[in-house]
Amino acid sequence: MKLLFAFLFIAGSISCHCSKKTMQTNDNSVTPPETEVIEQPTNPIGIFFSSMASGPASDTFLKEWFTGYIQKNNLKVVSADKYAGCGKEGEYIIVIRLGKETSNSLLQFRKTLETVVNKQVAINKIENSSAGPIHIEYAVKEDSYSYCRLGKKNWL
Repeated sequence: MKLLFAFLFIAGSISCHCSKKTMQTNDNSVTPPETEVIEQPTNPIGIFFSSMASGPASDTFLKEWFTGYIQKNNLKVVSADKYAGCGKEGEYIIVIRLGKETSNSLLQFRKTLETVVNKQVAINKIENSSAGPIHIEYAVKEDSYSYCRLGKKNWL
């Protein structure tokens, strides 16, 4: 009998510590985790514009795409900042912080952002072979950009 109670206690405590994979609603329907809303603003996304002899590429393509994308998809932008003067040749970093979004919309945003950046890098290589690379990092730590001598400015 004691063995049965011990088993039930252990099984109950294990099930309490497991994360839920779905959300139960009042009408007993199940919502898949891909549509869960993230409770806090998303981690910042950093787009790094590096230099390779002739300075970094322009961010005009990114600004045009980003403003159109947030209007079309109704994304909430908490902040979009530019850290300038991060190197000897004018390197800079664009840091985007989105508001509360579904994980599907964040995934779609990241995929589209990567596609847009990769296309622009290919165009830059054709038009100007010494244009600097552009790369994206997720969950960046903004306080680590104190070395950017021109500081932080509002990008949008």
